[in-house]
Amino acid sequence: MDAFLKQAGKNASTTTAVSSQIEQIYRSESRKVFATLVRLLGDFDLAEEALHEAFAAAIEADTDRKIDSWEQLENDRLRLIFTCCHPALSLEAQVPLTLREVRGLSTEEIARAFLIAPTTLAQRIVRGRQSPG
Repeated sequence: MDAFLKQAGKNASTTTAVSSQIEQIYRSESRKVFATLVRLLGDFDLAEEALHEAFAAAIEADTDRKIDSWEQLENDRLRLIFTCCHPALSLEAQVPLTLREVRGLSTEEIARAFLIAPTTLAQRIVRGRQSPG
């Protein structure tokens, strides 16, 4: 019985450690992954959904795999910046969209910086995401 409890404690500890690692990776790398997904899928909302599903699957499976191609991620991030700053988008949409999608700032944080209501900023971001680029 003691061996079982000891092993169960190790498993719980390992699961917690892996989940903590995945959370840390999400915080530090999710915007890079998002940039790649936007490039591959060509759709902000679909990319956001895929990003969340991927991290949920990683937590559920208790795995975290290193991404080998950091250079490609950086290229995708640069491509996302160019997408967010496309000339077809209004300047009012470009900067908030870039801050949101590339840096991962919240709508409220960006709205505070621009001294506008979060709902106004959210509308700009939505319009920017829907504009052809």
